Amino acid sequence: MQNKIDIKSMILGAILGAVILLSVGAATSTRTNWEYKVVPGKYFTGDQHLGDAINRNAIEGWDFVSASHGTEQWAFAVLRREKK
Repeated sequence: MQNKIDIKSMILGAILGAVILLSVGAATSTRTNWEYKVVPGKYFTGDQHLGDAINRNAIEGWDFVSASHGTEQWAFAVLRREKK
């Protein structure tokens, strides 16, 4: 029995392996550093409305992440932006 090497399969395997290694390397090498900010406000009415606070900070590049309420009237939002 004679062993034959299929050149096409070997080249295709080498290319596929290189693509996988480069993809994994590219995905793990870019890591974003974030800074976070907690913004308090009233969540229904009032002078310090939480939605207005979120919108004001969004103009400065902050992204909304999450919100929660602390009491019946007060709430807070967590914002983030890429650390400079």
